[in-house]
Amino acid sequence: MIHYIKMISKKPLWFCMLIFIVSLTFSAANAESNATIYGYVIDKDTGKPFNDITIELFSSSDHSTPVAVLSTDEKGFYNTTVPAGISYDIYVRLSKVNPSRTVYVGEGHVQRVDFEISMQSIGKKDIIEESGFSIVVVVAFAILAIILLDQMRLRRKRAIYEAEISEDATKKNQGEAKTKPEDDIDALKKEKERIENMVALTKKKYHKRKIDDESFREMIRDYQKRLIEIEEKMNEKK
Repeated sequence: MIHYIKMISKKPLWFCMLIFIVSLTFSAANAESNATIYGYVIDKDTGKPFNDITIELFSSSDHSTPVAVLSTDEKGFYNTTVPAGISYDIYVRLSKVNPSRTVYVGEGHVQRVDFEISMQSIGKKDIIEESGFSIVVVVAFAILAIILLDQMRLRRKRAIYEAEISEDATKKNQGEAKTKPEDDIDALKKEKERIENMVALTKKKYHKRKIDDESFREMIRDYQKRLIEIEEKMNEKK
């Protein structure tokens, strides 16, 4: 160390001054390429500071990664150094609401950006969001209930239609019934005729607008299925 001081002391005074000036110039240039952003986050209603609140700074042209992530102290104060010549979006991460401000800082600038936030207004917004969601849920359940009730109503109507048609077809078959006993083939033929009569009666009621479209389609589809089953049984017994 003593040897180093002796070496310096042997240098001319102008050389030492030159080194000092170059160092100051470099430091000043480096300082001017940056800027400082600071401020306070306080409650607008009470004037109290927000402690330990997260502050995020993003370049206005790129929100993928924050330039700085800070936390306020007990006085609500935050402070950071950022590259100059850029516009920044500053976000306060608070509840579901994220108040923000945009600021441009030039070289060597010291920019103050304060936030005055009303917790009452934030609370109201949260309540509105939650009640809005509740309303959506209630409406969805109401629509679902209406759909289910409508399906039940259609099924009841269909059951009534089928009962009426079945009764009419049975009466018609009874009028045409023979006195001698019938074997299995005859019983299947009789059932087939009964279903065919039900199909004819269903079409007749539909054309008179006594049956709605959906019930008509479902009943005809069911009758056709039953006719196919009977024809298969008849083929098996031949």
